[in-house]
Amino acid sequence: MRIRWKQRFASLLAIWLWGAVAGPVSAEQALTERAYAEARATMGVVLLGVSWGRAWGYCGFENVQLRSLGFDHMPVRKHGDSPSADIELEGPGLTAKPISQDYALLLAPGEYALTAFHIKAAKSVNDVGAFQARRSQLLENGAPLAGSFTVAANEVVYVGHFAPECPQVGQPTIWRYYLRDAAALEEYLAKVKGAHPYLDVGAARFRLFKTSSIGEAFQLP
Repeated sequence: MRIRWKQRFASLLAIWLWGAVAGPVSAEQALTERAYAEARATMGVVLLGVSWGRAWGYCGFENVQLRSLGFDHMPVRKHGDSPSADIELEGPGLTAKPISQDYALLLAPGEYALTAFHIKAAKSVNDVGAFQARRSQLLENGAPLAGSFTVAANEVVYVGHFAPECPQVGQPTIWRYYLRDAAALEEYLAKVKGAHPYLDVGAARFRLFKTSSIGEAFQLP
């Protein structure tokens, strides 16, 4: 699969915590054939990918790994950083192998802001910390600072792939990448169709997570 890598960097504020440990993260809103048949007229399907594997010798660390990310339905009515996000995705543990996981989420229509992410960064086995941000860093007066995606009822939409990036050495952050052309999208949707044969991927839309800080604007030619 061909994913477009960024050509320029943008920074995003995150808090660095040595010895921090991510708490448990709930499962995604799973897409099943029964749930889709019952709710497709009033719900939408969001397709995205996440790279959960460790990046070795990266960004000034022995290894860097995205551990979790979360999105809140807007307008965000949760206050503070303690309540969990409406959508929470968590990686499969401290795997040393490259792992890219595809998600198909059945969601209520609307706009969803990125309101949490957690990146583990290790200088050694005994010197492990994290770069993380939550609502207090990722929302300003209710507006998303990192970005958001939208989905409509009875719609299938691809919003991008998420992975760590290095805007400057020692400052890893999350980044939204994208499939670089129509052929790559077709290949990706065929994979989705294989996992969810009941889903009408032929009508899927390419509408990326919109951001000015953790990804580049792009539309398929």
